[in-house]
Amino acid sequence: RAALARVVVKNVDKSHTWNFRTPYLVKSTRKPYLPTSRLELWREKKFPLKIAVPIFHWSYTGDSTPPLHVTCLPEKDEGTGTMHVRVRYGLTAPDFKLTSVNIVLSLGTTADPPTVRSVDGSYEHHPLSSLLCWRNDIIDRTNPTGVLDFSIPGLDEGVFFPLRIAYSGLQGVFCPVQIAHVNVGHNVTGTVTQQVLMNFNQDS
Repeated sequence: RAALARVVVKNVDKSHTWNFRTPYLVKSTRKPYLPTSRLELWREKKFPLKIAVPIFHWSYTGDSTPPLHVTCLPEKDEGTGTMHVRVRYGLTAPDFKLTSVNIVLSLGTTADPPTVRSVDGSYEHHPLSSLLCWRNDIIDRTNPTGVLDFSIPGLDEGVFFPLRIAYSGLQGVFCPVQIAHVNVGHNVTGTVTQQVLMNFNQDS
């Protein structure tokens, strides 16, 4: 029965930012797969057992919904030879929850530690590598924005870029596609046991 399964996909209309497609062996009952579609193999082909088969691909075409937006605004004071830097983060959707968030900046010097005026969360200065790490254990709807303000000797605005952002967990899914249910094919009785596993891979 599982070999003859049909996967019913449910999603909402975000076609202005998301591209959807199916591999050539898969057909869909509706394009562009909104609001529901049934995915199955062409010509009554059977799904191979114990072999992963991709049946639905989607990709994002904009830059407005990564889980976190981070801006860094350095301002140099030539009179004192000091850089005043404001780093700000913003959560892009209230249902996102990030854990163990680290925002790392290069300071360009190991001579002096930064003077931190204010910070939402905590920070660590690593003098040997000349890095400043801004840490937040959790970023969610309770703290959707945060600011780190500091000063450091120097006049080179470029040393702080690029910023590096890392987190160990993400709750919430970028794409609103969901598996509604799994059906069996025509003239087949019974049900199909299903399980949804989500894996996120970073593209280089």
